[in-house]
Amino acid sequence: MTSRGGYVALVVDDDPLVRMTAAGVLADADIDVLEAGSAGEAMAILALAPRVDILFTDVRMPGGQDGVELAAAAVIARPGLKVVITSGYSGYEVSGASQIRDVTFLPKPYTAAALVDTILAELRDGADDPYGRGPSASDDELQE
Repeated sequence: MTSRGGYVALVVDDDPLVRMTAAGVLADADIDVLEAGSAGEAMAILALAPRVDILFTDVRMPGGQDGVELAAAAVIARPGLKVVITSGYSGYEVSGASQIRDVTFLPKPYTAAALVDTILAELRDGADDPYGRGPSASDDELQE
């Protein structure tokens, strides 16, 4: 990992194409990116990586932990970790996320601009929701 913009994001999604696309978008925004395909991989990275500023995770993943459970465990392991959760499914599946302090939800499909704006707002502790500004109409939507 080469230092780019000073921030480090951990992107977690079991779909390699979605994960690589999100990671590429964030890297293009000068954010260093670590990738994991499961909650277990993500927790291993969090245990070993010297720095992770933000966790960006999908909700639905195979295995023992979903993205909400991962986020809860991650903020315990890394106090102060910012969390953005994404899903293309209805809100009932992310209701547990309300128990995690300062979690932000980014619904799928999202644009590259919405992803970058949301991540940067969380990293910068922005009070305004960047998603409300509206994504660029020219951005391709990232699907689940």
